[in-house]
Amino acid sequence: MPAVQLARLRIQTTRLAESFDDALKFSRGLDSLLELYGNLSFRPGYTASDRSRLPAYNVPPLVMRQLEIELGRVCAADPAISLEIIDQIWQSEILEMRQVAIYLLSQIPPAHLAEVLTRLRKWCTPGEDASLIHDLLFKGGRTIRKVQPDTWLVFTEEWLLLKEPRSIIIGLISLEPFLDETQMEYLPQVFNLLEPLAEDPPPPAMADLEAVLLQIYAISPMETQSFIRKNLESTPHPQFIRLVRRLIPNLSPGTQHYLRSYILHQDRDPKNLLA
Repeated sequence: MPAVQLARLRIQTTRLAESFDDALKFSRGLDSLLELYGNLSFRPGYTASDRSRLPAYNVPPLVMRQLEIELGRVCAADPAISLEIIDQIWQSEILEMRQVAIYLLSQIPPAHLAEVLTRLRKWCTPGEDASLIHDLLFKGGRTIRKVQPDTWLVFTEEWLLLKEPRSIIIGLISLEPFLDETQMEYLPQVFNLLEPLAEDPPPPAMADLEAVLLQIYAISPMETQSFIRKNLESTPHPQFIRLVRRLIPNLSPGTQHYLRSYILHQDRDPKNLLA
């Protein structure tokens, strides 16, 4: 693979940024630049879309980083045109084009967060590519979580209340960066969001619910233990018992013993024998 000439790349990205006031021209220029470096870096047997179902140019990380440096500056200076450009390049089916759109979305200033949230609601659909949903939530929503954490919780609740397993999974994924960034501060609200899922866990979302509970356990073992215990004491759903059994090996020995004592009598209940 030929080495990327950084000086030339900087000139190319600067020229691209000069077309930032024309969404269609910018989109075409960005696509051409990505395709150019994708062709230069082609390696048989490797594809950047291995983790995605979208086609990809397989652009080197250095190129993507230089694009972020150059475009981040112009995006922050003109959020209105940035949103037009984001919408334009999101229409592309190329993975890197959408990754640039997500990065630009993360650079939109706080005064325009309502527009950012509108796009997250529109694009984080159950049928969207899983890797892009992850990037939209983790990267695209970063400023919202920093400036308006309560808004992010409302956004999460909207997905969890849809009752459709794939939508619930999106809501659970959106909790992961939120918990990373807020730690203890919003745990009571997070537990309130998880309460309906503990009462009736949807099987397709079990792995994601397990991941969130383990993340919370790493933040506050005692509060997590109390949450699980409370739901075990109130005629738990068999799926919740199954979830606790999956969690137990990942917890401390003391917590394992504590929770096993709460599920021991459930094993004698015929309706839970297959849990």
